[in-house]
Amino acid sequence: MKKKLFRGSWRYKRCVLPARGFFEKGHRIRRKDSHPFWLAGIWNRWMSPEGSELETCCVLTTEANQLVRPFHNRMPVIIPNGLEEALMA
Repeated sequence: MKKKLFRGSWRYKRCVLPARGFFEKGHRIRRKDSHPFWLAGIWNRWMSPEGSELETCCVLTTEANQLVRPFHNRMPVIIPNGLEEALMA
């Protein structure tokens, strides 16, 4: 984890983010059936010195699979169908 903001999030502030696709180098990557899917993420809450609050999230990435590799070496972590319910429990 490179960003200081998310260092403590890995263990306790995980999330899943709904998506219908993502873009790599101008190419839209989506399911053939166009159904939504879930991306793995982490979130955090930041408080400014003045007291304002900001909730933010970050999509986790992994090495690209064969579909995405021609466009980029990284891609979002896609949650396998059915596993999202266990992650949200």
